[in-house]
Amino acid sequence: VRRAAVLAFLTAAIAGLYLTMIGGTPILVAGVLSLALGYLYSMGPLPLSMTPFGELLVVIFFGVIAVSGTAYLHTGGINASTIELGTILGLPAAAVLLINNHRDRETDFRAGRRTLAILLGEGGTRLLYAVLLLSTVGGVAVWLSPLCQVGVIMILALGALALAPYFPPGDAKLA
Repeated sequence: VRRAAVLAFLTAAIAGLYLTMIGGTPILVAGVLSLALGYLYSMGPLPLSMTPFGELLVVIFFGVIAVSGTAYLHTGGINASTIELGTILGLPAAAVLLINNHRDRETDFRAGRRTLAILLGEGGTRLLYAVLLLSTVGGVAVWLSPLCQVGVIMILALGALALAPYFPPGDAKLA
């Protein structure tokens, strides 16, 4: 695993050098921060993967920085709309991490991890997962066009109906 990680980091660094030639210092800074976060997430005295900040970091780095870096390389700048879209696109990535940590709650707790899923518990994790996914759908609809805003209520209502079986009334586990 470690060898694969080193290979992935080297590949990213080489690709980053090329992108830095195109985008300059902002791309270099984003690349160095991303590589540093990738290392700190799994390594070091207190890996970030053991903290409740993983989902937030995923939204920032897999969403905002990735989308902003791409926009910057294509247009030479970023704006509020870029950051909004990056945030929206980072939400499902955070949901994937959250549900993975949800599955591993018990073993992670015994290993000394304090992920967001551990802190929120089963019911809180389920609720946040639903919010992340519904926010993604609603956010994309709103971001695409103001005309889509009318349909957002219908999309969110359908999403809530689809999630209803996961939140049965009186389920003691959700308390």
